[in-house]
Amino acid sequence: SILEQLLSGLRDSDTVVRWSSAKGIGRITNRLPLELADDVVGGAVDLLAPDEQASAWHGGCLALAELARRGLLLPARLPEVLPRVVSALHYDVPRGTTSVGTHVRDAACYVCWAFARAFDAAVMAPHVAQLAQSLLVVVTFDREVNVRRAASAAFQENVGRQGSFPHGIEIVTRADYFALGSRPNAYLRVAPFLASLEEYRPMLLRHLLEVKSRHWDESVRLLAAQAAARAAPLAPEWTVEVMLPALCKRALSLDLKERTGAVHMAAEVLLALCRARHAGSGAALPPELRKAISGVVPAVEKARLYRGRGGEAMRGAVCRMLEVCAAVRMPCGPKAALRSLASLDDSIKHPTEQISLAAVAALRQLSRAYFSEGGGSTGGGSRAAGSGQGAGGGGEDAGGGGAAGGGEAGQAPLDLVARYAIPLGKDPNAGLRRGHALALGALPSPQLRASLPAAVAALVQASRPEAVAELRDPETRRNAISALVELSQTAGLVATGSEGGLTTPLFLEIFEACLDAFGDYQTDNRGDVGSWVREAAMHAALPLLRLATPPEHGAPGSIGDSHAAQLSPPPEGEAEAEAE
Repeated sequence: SILEQLLSGLRDSDTVVRWSSAKGIGRITNRLPLELADDVVGGAVDLLAPDEQASAWHGGCLALAELARRGLLLPARLPEVLPRVVSALHYDVPRGTTSVGTHVRDAACYVCWAFARAFDAAVMAPHVAQLAQSLLVVVTFDREVNVRRAASAAFQENVGRQGSFPHGIEIVTRADYFALGSRPNAYLRVAPFLASLEEYRPMLLRHLLEVKSRHWDESVRLLAAQAAARAAPLAPEWTVEVMLPALCKRALSLDLKERTGAVHMAAEVLLALCRARHAGSGAALPPELRKAISGVVPAVEKARLYRGRGGEAMRGAVCRMLEVCAAVRMPCGPKAALRSLASLDDSIKHPTEQISLAAVAALRQLSRAYFSEGGGSTGGGSRAAGSGQGAGGGGEDAGGGGAAGGGEAGQAPLDLVARYAIPLGKDPNAGLRRGHALALGALPSPQLRASLPAAVAALVQASRPEAVAELRDPETRRNAISALVELSQTAGLVATGSEGGLTTPLFLEIFEACLDAFGDYQTDNRGDVGSWVREAAMHAALPLLRLATPPEHGAPGSIGDSHAAQLSPPPEGEAEAEAE
């Protein structure tokens, strides 16, 4: 029959055929008796089944929307239809490096829009909470901009016609067409606003934890981690009892997407929670949670998850976890701190720049938290007596006042400058030299001031072209220039009042290296690679000049203002007097 052909057309691989079939079903069903029309509705609902292909889901949603628009979807069918439409709103099936389901989610938004026009507020009242929560998840967290905007239009239609959606007008004002055009804006601004509303917070947080933390797109996983960090502190008990333990357990998942997303999200949520609720201190967390968090990195390394496919992504996630654990000063013993440092050393010399930068950022926090006292002793504020939880390093008890840099009390503290400066001048591995140059700049002031001449000499040497042409690496020279600036800002100048900082000869040596970098014109098969070094030197010049400006001549950052009168032309009267 004609209806059978139209219903089979809803499964067709061609979008035009599915759309035409849905239109035809709506027009024919409008002329059928109630019993027969209800059978057609049941046939369309059956297409939204787990064993059906994406084309059938799309065709079924289009047919349901057309039937609802014409008043052929009776209220008695809503309890059966609405859960399937909600499933269609979240339909996303990974296929290789992409996924299938964008058109299904878009059609599901069309169904929700049609519901707003088809049913009275009294009929939709029992289903408002489920529909509103599902639509707002799509509004904020869907990967595709057209789906986010379609969901926003459906929500707006329901708010206008049903009038019973909680905080409807307020949400429509914030989550408008333009606000949702940018994915970061939707995740980082609209989503935290919605999470501040108690009716929608649980659904949004559960979706981030269960769905977006294991999304197939890495950029979405990273955005989800940041969104969770902004929303999770609004529900601290649930975060501590449910979210963080679940994420720690997933760190060893066989699915690469799940474990990298879990580690990233756990790190971001931990940092945000400690800053919002515990004054930035991880020592205030429950002991069981501290133990689970501190065991993530050792468990990952024991499982050798850095090897094989996805090892690079896992390294970046672990570096972020170590950085956050150090930033919140998780209680850490000497052996745990040394193991964390050794883990970062392997990533610092990685040839992939993104991993090396993540490891250097982690080293910046780790060295300040556990290696900043007298060239390597653990600071007292970073340890909780008797807690025995390491910063991702296995959780050994810190015990007494031993130096983290020396491993045990009585040993000499660890010299981090020598740890990175010596290989920087000798090792032929370009990746190692790039990472060690940045690592020297990231060290804390006590470590640098203990060996300032050695650090400056190593970086100045690395900023100049190597004598052997085969060893010349522009990225190493660029990183050395950037590290010299950071080192100078960290140590300060003796001439401007920084005790133990750079002496004038050392500062002049740094500035001469910066000037020499302006003449770097090396070329290779990539083109003018020396331009990377020249650009770094241009960025370095102004901070170095500001650093050398005496306080009485102008505060750092206002050097241009202090000389503005000298550079601006004098008034006309004064200019004429000078001319005479």
